[in-house]
Amino acid sequence: MADDYRFDGVPATAEPGTRLSLYNNSSAEFHEMVIFKLNPDEQRTTEELSKLPLDEINTFSVGRLQSIVFAMPESDQYTYGAGPPVLPEEGRYLIFCAINVGSDPVEARNDAARGPAAAIDGIPRHYQVGMMTEIVVSE
Repeated sequence: MADDYRFDGVPATAEPGTRLSLYNNSSAEFHEMVIFKLNPDEQRTTEELSKLPLDEINTFSVGRLQSIVFAMPESDQYTYGAGPPVLPEEGRYLIFCAINVGSDPVEARNDAARGPAAAIDGIPRHYQVGMMTEIVVSE
């Protein structure tokens, strides 16, 4: 479940093939769940990764995009891009929301459909204020 500005109910571990879903419990914010498989040699913690700009997280040196799931406020209706929200193989997965804090939900949804929203000077992204977690997938 997505809330302002955290994910609740995300397991610390999962088995390969686990499918994730998103319910947006926020009354005002559009949320996304970016599922990003970290490279095996990536050793930084989620706290360290949360301090990086989005374009630095989105590099092949850190990992690769698995899926993005979007949900409007107070909704369990979601759409996804870049593949279904499944954790297909063993490894570390970063789960985060890259929406800018305070974005209009309709504008944020439209921006998300086109790709990552541009950074806004002085406005943090949701992951930078706590909306990032990790799942370790193993047998």
